[in-house]
Amino acid sequence: MAEDYYQILGLDRQASAEDIKRAFKRLALQYHPDRNPDSPHAEEQFKRINEAYQTLSDEHKKWIYDLLGTAPAAATSPGPVYPEYTPPPPTYTPPSANNETQPLTKRARKRWYQLTVVFGLFFIVFAIYFHGWMNRYSARLNVSDAQEARAGGNYDEALGYLNSAKNFYPEYAAAHELEGDIYYENYQIYRYALKAYTKAIEYTDQPSPQLLFKAALSAYHTRQYTEAHQYLNQLIVLQPHNAEAYYYRARSQYALGYADTSVCNDMMRAAKAQVLDAQKYIELICSDVYR
Repeated sequence: MAEDYYQILGLDRQASAEDIKRAFKRLALQYHPDRNPDSPHAEEQFKRINEAYQTLSDEHKKWIYDLLGTAPAAATSPGPVYPEYTPPPPTYTPPSANNETQPLTKRARKRWYQLTVVFGLFFIVFAIYFHGWMNRYSARLNVSDAQEARAGGNYDEALGYLNSAKNFYPEYAAAHELEGDIYYENYQIYRYALKAYTKAIEYTDQPSPQLLFKAALSAYHTRQYTEAHQYLNQLIVLQPHNAEAYYYRARSQYALGYADTSVCNDMMRAAKAQVLDAQKYIELICSDVYR
């Protein structure tokens, strides 16, 4: 039997759209995997809550669910009674020499077989393409909903939409990047942000300088200095005058135990642009190089 989405959200069938939204926020916050990292039950419950909300928050989907999922009490009342239709008896037409079915020739059978194969292949290709297109379209809608939820300060709700987007289209780089932005800017959970940004870069043919810089900062804050250095190298190729990139590259190399001329030059570039506390690190790094 299909699950009762109203029961999952703790609602009755007369619940309003606002009731559904409030119930989802409360339960999503309670069972979110980030708040229950070692609970498979919480993760499964979160998926069920998200599935129920995706259906009941959409007016069209809710109408179909209410109609076909579990019939409401009003639908059980008897309708008007119509007289039973009795079809007329079939008529018999004796075969004649003119209307006898002629067997297909060998050439006709071959052509029919070829048309059947071509149509079957076309149908399979179309079904695969249409399925992929629908998944990508659904992912874009969920990312748009996540952006609205984040703008309203509902970060857990936004992450729920992004999980749905990734379920529809796992290679959707925009979903991973927005997830990284929420973890980096709103929650300051840098290891989750780094994981999301890494996925976004993996699924992007040409990562933007902004994405590379966010990934580098996430790696730096989690002390993944080698990874931060790699992202900063890519960023400097795209933006050779980005003083902040030189600053964090020098800091990453110095944290890895390197103190050579290139590290000193990077920090001097940053100090010239008055980046953060670069001037202080010149004295620390360059003194080790030239003493």
